[in-house]
Amino acid sequence: MPRPRRILIVDDSFVSRAELEEAFRERGYEVDTAADGAEGLARVEQGLPDIVMIDAVMPNIDGWELCRRLRSRASSDQLSIIAMSSKDASTTSLQASEAGADEFFQKPMDVDELFESVDRLLAARGL
Repeated sequence: MPRPRRILIVDDSFVSRAELEEAFRERGYEVDTAADGAEGLARVEQGLPDIVMIDAVMPNIDGWELCRRLRSRASSDQLSIIAMSSKDASTTSLQASEAGADEFFQKPMDVDELFESVDRLLAARGL
């Protein structure tokens, strides 16, 4: 039996974390959460997830810096990163790409599109 896919959700909004956590758990994912970038880095150091979902705007270490730090530690074949933000997609999408994110979603997200993207990212890595 294959191991469950692991996802880390890093978002300072409790509501956003809870909604995403529920959606991923319903689909059989093993889910961990973090409330800011520093906590997200600590969670990754405890065990590399398959996907990290990162909110762009957070206290302490923002999403772009977290993305850059994760990319400096893990290559794309080891980790997929999805950035998300409620800010204007035209500028944040470019920032996400420059920081090393594989995908960008504007909040609120279409859950079906999110899971299509997650499936595509995992399949590209053979997971």
